[in-house]
Amino acid sequence: MTLLLFLTERNIKMKSKTTCFLGTMVLLLSLIGCGERTADGTNQGDFGTQKAKATSTLTNTPTPTNTSAPTPTDTPMPMLTFEEYEQSTYGDFLYHLYVNENGKTGACIDKYKAGESDAEIVTIPDYIDGVKVCSIGKDVFADCYRIKEITIPDSVTSIGDHAFMYCVSLIEITIPDSVTKIGRSAFFGCVNLTRVIIPDGVTRIEDSVFSGCKQLTDIKIPDSVTSIEEFAFYGCKSLTDIVIPIGVTSIGHRAFSKCGRLKEITIPDGVTCIEEYTFCDCDSLTSITIPTGVTSIEKSAFNDCKSLTDIIIPDGVTNIGDYAFYGCKSLTEITIPDSVTSIEGAAFNGCENLIKVEIKGELTTFVAGMFEACKNLKDYKGPEWAIKYNRDSNEIIIPDSVTSIGNSAFSHCNNLTEITIPNNVTSIGDEAFFICEGLTEITIPDSVISIGFHAFDGCYRLSTLRTTKGSCAETWFKNKEFPGEIEYIE
Repeated sequence: MTLLLFLTERNIKMKSKTTCFLGTMVLLLSLIGCGERTADGTNQGDFGTQKAKATSTLTNTPTPTNTSAPTPTDTPMPMLTFEEYEQSTYGDFLYHLYVNENGKTGACIDKYKAGESDAEIVTIPDYIDGVKVCSIGKDVFADCYRIKEITIPDSVTSIGDHAFMYCVSLIEITIPDSVTKIGRSAFFGCVNLTRVIIPDGVTRIEDSVFSGCKQLTDIKIPDSVTSIEEFAFYGCKSLTDIVIPIGVTSIGHRAFSKCGRLKEITIPDGVTCIEEYTFCDCDSLTSITIPTGVTSIEKSAFNDCKSLTDIIIPDGVTNIGDYAFYGCKSLTEITIPDSVTSIEGAAFNGCENLIKVEIKGELTTFVAGMFEACKNLKDYKGPEWAIKYNRDSNEIIIPDSVTSIGNSAFSHCNNLTEITIPNNVTSIGDEAFFICEGLTEITIPDSVISIGFHAFDGCYRLSTLRTTKGSCAETWFKNKEFPGEIEYIE
């Protein structure tokens, strides 16, 4: 059995007692362009004065950042309040007694001594020495690869972080109705788990809780749930159908990413943002309903949903992020409401069967190539510049209606040699001119008060900046030790 893990943006440490991962390979990824945007460019990375500082295998079209699966988190779940304790032994279990906030004594299972038992069927006791077992602690059954069946008593109210992580032989588990908290990564990597019923008292599906459960086909989320956290169902490749309760108000990034057999999904009305990579690589997804309350579709939200044929963007959405619909090869038409003012990066790049596009409003954020590689696009209504320019253009004129330069707006525009940013623009986004190898001159007005992360990294031929004295641009370039000439304009 081989289980492939990827690492999230967070640095995660696992205690040594749980580091024996069966057949596990960890890939460490480093994401570029992350961090806080500042006006003066402080602490934003080196200015790309040498070609070696920013390299890429891309030619004309940038590809979206690689989506990565998590390793289990190690942040304690806010469970019961424990006093100082000593561990005792009961059969194959280590446990301790505690007094909760209500003054009641309970028993917490701390560890199952798997090395001393080859049992495939495990029953957790409901009482130990006359004290009710109320909690399954952190890492209790982690890496118990022989266990196929576990019985949890209805005395248990909480399951800790990583509690059943990498129980690779576990096929089915019944969680009693008494349970109200299931910790982070509790069933992470249970690759043969096929069915789970989450009890009604649970209000939050914690991050990575079922991540990597690639045989999971049947799961019921109760109406009590209001939040589905990041990576919750990441890589559940056999999941074909899931009902998200109407009370859910937030769905974390990558929550359903790489659910390759998921065919359709309805997002509840309370959700206001489709987070980054939420449905990325859902290859079988054909239909999705976005509620009217959504105001933003974030980066790569539907990236590579190759079977998606129909989607309605509701009025009220103001932003469509980088690569939001990148590679949606079955999408044939789309209408963008007039509430949308910003379409970032290559939002529709690679939608090769897109025939009809209508942009009803006036876009105020400029990017080049948002419809690049849409080779069958014939019926287009919207701002002329949105379809006129791509990453092969050698001359680009930014209209006066534009107030911001979007993230990755000119990234890899290698034929662009000079550009003037108009006076109405106030911000330049992250990686806006990233690896523009031919860019030699740029004019930036004093109206620009914010320049994003790595905005000019890899522009190793850039030799002339025109701006006003004391401007944000002057400060930013000086902080980056710009080797070229700064020409001051009135």
